[in-house]
Amino acid sequence: MTGTPAYRVLGPLAPDVAGPRPRALLARLALEPGRTVPRAALVDALWGEEPPADASGALQTVVSRLRRALPEAAAVSSQPDGYALAVAPDEVDAGLAERLARQGRALLGEGRAAEAAAVLDRACGLWRGEPLQGVTAPYVPAAAARLEAARADLVELAAAAALGAGRAADAAERLAGLLERDPLRESAVVLRMRALVVLGRQADALALAERTRALLADELGVDPGAELQEALLAVLRGERAAPEPAAPPAGPAAPAYLTSFLGRDGALAALARAVAEARLVTLLGPGGVGKTRLATEAGPALAAAAGSGDPPVLALLAPVRPDEELATAVVEALGPRRSMLPDVTAVPGTPGDRLVELLAGAPRVLVLDNCEHVVAAAARLVALLLARCPQLRVVTTSREPLGLLGERVVAVPPLDDAAAAELLRQRADAVRPGSADDDRLVAEVCRRLDRLPLAIELAAARLRGMTLQHVADRLDDRFRLLRGDDPALSTRHRGLRAVIDWSWELLPPADRRVLRRLAVFAGGASVPLAAAVCADDGGDAVEVADALARLAEQSLLEAGADGRYRMLETVREYARERLREAGEEEEVRLRHARAYLELVERVEPDLRTAGQSAAISLLRAERAEVGAAIEAFVAAGDVDGALRTGAGLCWYWVLLGSHAEAAVELARLHDLPGDASPSARALVESMWLLAAGTSTGVPDLAERFLAVQELVTSTPPDERHPLLALVGVVAGIVADDSAAVRAAAEEVLPGADTWQQAALHLVVALSDENAGEVEGQLEGLERALALFRRVGDGWGMAMTLSQLAGVHALRGELEQAEAAYREAVERLVGLQAVDDASFTRVRLAMLHAAHGDPAAARDALESAVAVSESTGSLASGALALMALAELDLVEGDPAAALRRLGPVRPSGPEPGSHEPAQLTALVLAVAASAEAALGAVDRARVAGLDALARASAVRDMPCLAEVVAVWADLALAAGDGGGAAYALGAAAAVRGADDLGGLRTRRLRDAALALVGEDGVSAAYAQGRALGRHEVLGALRASGALPVRPGGERDEDREQPDHPAGGDEQRLRDRAADEQPALGLEDVADGVQVGPGL
Repeated sequence: MTGTPAYRVLGPLAPDVAGPRPRALLARLALEPGRTVPRAALVDALWGEEPPADASGALQTVVSRLRRALPEAAAVSSQPDGYALAVAPDEVDAGLAERLARQGRALLGEGRAAEAAAVLDRACGLWRGEPLQGVTAPYVPAAAARLEAARADLVELAAAAALGAGRAADAAERLAGLLERDPLRESAVVLRMRALVVLGRQADALALAERTRALLADELGVDPGAELQEALLAVLRGERAAPEPAAPPAGPAAPAYLTSFLGRDGALAALARAVAEARLVTLLGPGGVGKTRLATEAGPALAAAAGSGDPPVLALLAPVRPDEELATAVVEALGPRRSMLPDVTAVPGTPGDRLVELLAGAPRVLVLDNCEHVVAAAARLVALLLARCPQLRVVTTSREPLGLLGERVVAVPPLDDAAAAELLRQRADAVRPGSADDDRLVAEVCRRLDRLPLAIELAAARLRGMTLQHVADRLDDRFRLLRGDDPALSTRHRGLRAVIDWSWELLPPADRRVLRRLAVFAGGASVPLAAAVCADDGGDAVEVADALARLAEQSLLEAGADGRYRMLETVREYARERLREAGEEEEVRLRHARAYLELVERVEPDLRTAGQSAAISLLRAERAEVGAAIEAFVAAGDVDGALRTGAGLCWYWVLLGSHAEAAVELARLHDLPGDASPSARALVESMWLLAAGTSTGVPDLAERFLAVQELVTSTPPDERHPLLALVGVVAGIVADDSAAVRAAAEEVLPGADTWQQAALHLVVALSDENAGEVEGQLEGLERALALFRRVGDGWGMAMTLSQLAGVHALRGELEQAEAAYREAVERLVGLQAVDDASFTRVRLAMLHAAHGDPAAARDALESAVAVSESTGSLASGALALMALAELDLVEGDPAAALRRLGPVRPSGPEPGSHEPAQLTALVLAVAASAEAALGAVDRARVAGLDALARASAVRDMPCLAEVVAVWADLALAAGDGGGAAYALGAAAAVRGADDLGGLRTRRLRDAALALVGEDGVSAAYAQGRALGRHEVLGALRASGALPVRPGGERDEDREQPDHPAGGDEQRLRDRAADEQPALGLEDVADGVQVGPGL
């Protein structure tokens, strides 16, 4: 890249975008170009300690604004866990400057000062002032300080190159500016003294040294460092020697590697910063993560950070036995590297004394590699060396820290996804080119190997004789597969098992027992549950907690901020083998299952109280463990345990809207033979019927619900789960019998608790909605809301409020509708119900679009689409796209509406089992309206009939009413305003209520008014409104047309397709006629409908 980078942070921000938060977001992403920045990190960067209540939605709004402001919106890419500025590092001035600095340092280290100076001059030229100018956000001060520190390093490096290239005056001038800002920067002082000497200005050099000495004494109370003192003596002796290179090549302490070093730029920088700030730094991480390689590759940076002119001194401690004198072993481990150090063979005293003499006298870095098996001895030796060698800095690599005061721990994590994949590809190409070209397989192998560099290297070596698919298939037996044959590898690295064996052998028996038993946990383990599973009978939970802490210190577990301990998959596989060897696997798995059954049954009642949010969070965190518990019960033939655990998750699935997951999980439980709690069996069966009916359909649904009713009746009342009070009401809805619904509710209500009463009123209100009983619906919803408020059920309140808002919107009561929607969103956000919150925001945006604020509505809807893409929420995204398409129709752009609906429009006339019937029907209805507006009447009619057939599969009258409105668009396409008003009246007849607040209704009514005026619209609407619901739907299913309007143009007299009853149209009419009006299952399971408000 030769031009100016498109994105600039080293001065005023560019490109310039409006608004403080979009500017702050752009700058934050530009600091890590091409890398995904997690959402949590971005929220923290933009809002600090005061994030908004709906942080995810607020962040998405800022992202949308930034995308609109940038020349290329795609530059900000959405990733599953965050966002990225999708550009190469060289397209950001800070990234380019960093690369040029590395290049210049390397050239200078090779003695190519003139070339280095040219490169570094270009890097310096990228700075245009103070960094991040015009950006205000909590992260800016720290980020700007880091950039300024990098700038100071760059200026000093450029001055060293200029001095080496014979440009002493240039070097002196650059360093003068640097020392004005940081007069105590001793390395810059030394370099400027040398430049002044070359220029013949010895007096100025001496004066600079004296000023610096005085400042150090006054401000820090210390003497000048050895390098400054040596420089002063050189001036006093009149030496004019050529300056030493600023970046000497690595010394013999660093072994040479034959392979590239990938994905560790951040770790290298973190290590160099730590060494600059602390005298003892420990690189901590599990075996095989690359600690030794990192310490070796960081050699030049460590020397520079420590102010040392010599490369780090590396002592390999892996061969050292625990009973050896460590100081002696370190001296011997230095081997030929002692040639760069003083000869101390004649020094009397202990081995420690000799090592002190070896390392004292100048700034140096000592790297002690692999300390975990000699931790105590290493800690004693390091404490001695740091006390007696004031200019020494020590870096250790270990699987546990030394535990000394002042120790800085730098965790070395596994590689990120991109670096791990690139490592596998590079190593694979080295053994057999093209053997790792399948990106999906590469990602799978890296993930299953925990992105550990050593494991990836061993897997790549296997590609000499097998395919990548074969390697992936054998990873369940990874320890036999991944055995290293490279003689250059140390014994403990010749195979994945050897790596973990090394750690296992260092554990005491109690810690080994806890580690192998933890293998039954599918994800993470909290301390109480780990104690319940891992302690011996009568064992002490405190002992398990202590063992967990020790295992985390030894990098065999990861201690999360949430208090849970997690294993790398590789460690889990190893521990699982040890568990089998101990003969404990079945017993410990059942122990785990019983612990989680107890947890679920203790927490589940809170899902219907004010403790709902905490209960959801806990069950979400433990979801994998609960699933493993069900598996263990099934495998052991414990049907009661399996059904009770599944029953405990039923309402959790409803709250999350996870009907597809519930259908799959409950399908294998609901008909398990064997003795089990009748209450648990009834609940599992009824919730499976609802979930499967929602997602895939269930034959003989009404009869099966009657069977569940009989099972509930046979269960003693005091043993019945609270949800079973709803079974009779739901059975009435399934049977399409509104009288049975009310009768069942009236029978249960007298003995129901407060939550059950609230839920019963809500479900009956949903039944009233389908019956067109708006007043009864409103009354039931208000009662339900009051009762849900009494028990503190936030989800129940949110669902009821959403329904209330729909009723208010239909009645034209806009303020009440908006207030209800907003409270619903607030409560859903508090529950972290992202999908439901996004869904309700869409409904609110549609209300705004219908009543005078389409621009704000469009912004909110686009934000909802982006959120759905990032969360995988298809329903809310489809609804948002549908509303945006309706806005396109309002603005006269039906072609744009069709393009927008493309990703969510069903691809064929037959519904897929994974497609919610209501949603696909509504999408097709809007698509039909767009086709009609484009004059494609044939396609519009086919799409409308398809929507009718799908909507007929569920008894959701608001949804069917929206479909009937398609015939208003067909009438408008023929120029028939009266016919359009008649169709709107027919839609209201199907709904059972007039729609005074919908965007679609307003668009169609306005178009009809323009053709026939107020009187014509009113008369025709009244004619349609007088129709019966079954009359309207029956006519459409039979003929594809509405009943003939008295005095109006007959549908068959309008322009028709060449084959009006052939092909798809006839098939869809037949299918619509065959559909049996039945339960709107989404209504019962969700408490939310998508129809009102469109």
